[in-house]
Amino acid sequence: GRRGGGPVSRFGIGGLREAFEEAEAAGLAPSELELARQLLGEEELKAPARDALDRASTSSDPVHLEAAIWEGVAVGLHMDEIEEWRRRFHAHVALEEACQRRSVAGLSAAIDVGKTAGLPAKELSAAAALLSDELKRIAMSRLEEALNSRNIPKLKVAIEEGKAAGCTAAELVDAEAALREEQRRDQARIRLEGATCSHDAAEIESALEEGRAAGLSAEELGPAEARCLQVRQTAALEALEEAMRDRSIPALRAALKEGKAAGLSGYALAHAEAVLKEEKEKLVARADLQAALASRDLEELRAAVARGRAA
Repeated sequence: GRRGGGPVSRFGIGGLREAFEEAEAAGLAPSELELARQLLGEEELKAPARDALDRASTSSDPVHLEAAIWEGVAVGLHMDEIEEWRRRFHAHVALEEACQRRSVAGLSAAIDVGKTAGLPAKELSAAAALLSDELKRIAMSRLEEALNSRNIPKLKVAIEEGKAAGCTAAELVDAEAALREEQRRDQARIRLEGATCSHDAAEIESALEEGRAAGLSAEELGPAEARCLQVRQTAALEALEEAMRDRSIPALRAALKEGKAAGLSGYALAHAEAVLKEEKEKLVARADLQAALASRDLEELRAAVARGRAA
């Protein structure tokens, strides 16, 4: 019988022989068995030719194939069957070449042709394993390229291709971590961009903290830092002006502290410090006057009044 999975008759020689033996055992007349005996004899003559074609179809040797074809023609194999063996031979050669070249497209096409041509499962499995290895090699290369680029779209595509190619979690972990980091940076950039238009120093500072935590560069943080300083200085200046109008010592002290922290110029601070000095002197004078009034000491009272006028 044939070793391969090539073209077969309806029953094959084994089935035909079994059917003949059963009919003979059942006592059918010789005349009824004659046609079956003739067919069995023909098939037994054809069996070696089919075996030769089976071997030739996976030999990669066209001379061997042609010799087997002539042998098949000589014993009466139908041309349709011979053409199927020829297709299997060409599919085998194409698959061998594709395996040598390791081209993904070539391997995929050759495997499909091989399946249609009826190549042995073992041969197709070996080519499929090679295709899988090649897909994984390409996926790993693209993962490395995407990891070096830190480009979000490239990382996403490379990770998906890696999963499809059968990369392990350990092989994907670096790219997935890089993707999360870059997505965080991207969101931090968007938030910082919005913060440059904000009038809320706390909001800007929060965006800056996230940007620093995400690893943004000093250049990327710069515009928001400048905006934060501007907003803080504006708020500090307004607080100084309000404190100078109210002339409240606690408010002046708080406004001066904030103004210094915000980096206000010396002129703005000097004016507020002068007002604070005046208010502190007035506070001392009031206290002295109250003490003098309480003591009812005329000299002390005159001195307190003089200090009050000076303040």
